[in-house]
Amino acid sequence: MPVVSIIIATYNRSKLLKECINCLLAQTYRNIGIIVVDDGSTNDTQAIIKEIAQKHNNIRYYQRPHLGASAARNFGLAKATGEFIGFFDSDDLWPANYIETMVKSLQATPDFDAAYSDIMQMVDGKISGRYITMEKPPTGHITADLFFRERPFNLPSSTIFRKNAFSGIFWEEKTGNCDDLDVFLRISTKSKFMYVPDVYMMYRKTKDSITAKAGKKLFTYHMYVMERFYSHLGGDSFVPRKLALRKISHLYRSLALKHYRAGNRKASIALLKKALYYLPLDLRLYVNLFRAFLLNPFNDKMPDWQMPPALPVKPELCCQGNIECPATVKVQYIPS
Repeated sequence: MPVVSIIIATYNRSKLLKECINCLLAQTYRNIGIIVVDDGSTNDTQAIIKEIAQKHNNIRYYQRPHLGASAARNFGLAKATGEFIGFFDSDDLWPANYIETMVKSLQATPDFDAAYSDIMQMVDGKISGRYITMEKPPTGHITADLFFRERPFNLPSSTIFRKNAFSGIFWEEKTGNCDDLDVFLRISTKSKFMYVPDVYMMYRKTKDSITAKAGKKLFTYHMYVMERFYSHLGGDSFVPRKLALRKISHLYRSLALKHYRAGNRKASIALLKKALYYLPLDLRLYVNLFRAFLLNPFNDKMPDWQMPPALPVKPELCCQGNIECPATVKVQYIPS
């Protein structure tokens, strides 16, 4: 029975984290190693983990500075020893047979490096019965499906990987709330994904979740992830050019209109110009740009707004390449 390493990146979620770990300990697949990477929590997370880890020798806990979920996942990935890898967010849950089902599916199909499941939404702690995946989830080479998705059909917590899928790939720490799309796109260019219909991940959207916080912001790295992947990371070999340029342009236009409605003249103009760069024949963009110029510059809510810097072409590793970060990591509890 191969080892499955489950990496949990957490920040100030001790109550949810305890439920999350208990969910893993109840799995029918027993040969798992749980790696908890505390991203600088300031609450009782350490005490909660120590209490649980004293009873279970397959839990390892590491405390780090607050550098973000991607940095925490990179650190956990460097510590993982399992043949299979799972990334489990502290606000998500799995049914008891989840890992067993996913691992068996991958073992039966050695040419696949990743298996993903349906995602079931939870509302107020109860399963809503509503799936948030695609109507026909794809299997095989899914790069184009990921690129053109309108909503996520797989998430880190709904996917189990062979560890070799991450050969040469780490989580990019400059992609904000689109770090999962970025890493999935890059893996998809060299690995096949398998849809497993027999189980589902339970997704809880809490008020302090990354997704919820990102929804309140007027900037997202979505288009930057798409631009870099298509232009610099080989995406043009997997995604038709005409459709890719249209998709990226639409992303810029969508964000520009949000800034326009918020009265952010400078931002909306800059974003619409980017949209035109990718799709100069879209007449709507000229109308939108004309209206944006008509906004009163003296009422601009964000007069100092600037286009954020482009993402690095070569994804940087945690802490400038030093995944171990020995000077800053505190190993709080590792049972023997």
